Amino acid sequence: MLQWQWNEVAFPYWEKAVKTAHEHGVRKVAIENLGCNLVYNPETLFKLRNEVGDTIGMNFDPSHLFWMGGDPIAALRALGSAVYHIHAKDV
Repeated sequence: MLQWQWNEVAFPYWEKAVKTAHEHGVRKVAIENLGCNLVYNPETLFKLRNEVGDTIGMNFDPSHLFWMGGDPIAALRALGSAVYHIHAKDV
């Protein structure tokens, strides 16, 4: 199921989205790290970027990592320049 989701749904969708973004002058698209998304952490973001390129980055919300049991500082270090936006709220 997961391979189908990546190969048949996500990669084709984001390849088309990146192409459309470029056609309209958009060079950065940030995906928020929600736990219910296919892309929600450094590993899954880099999996997508390796397929569709660095137009895709992370809209990093550290509060999501708290409820997912993750380490926001470690995630930021791993993501590096792939973070395109950060927003936070009290948690």
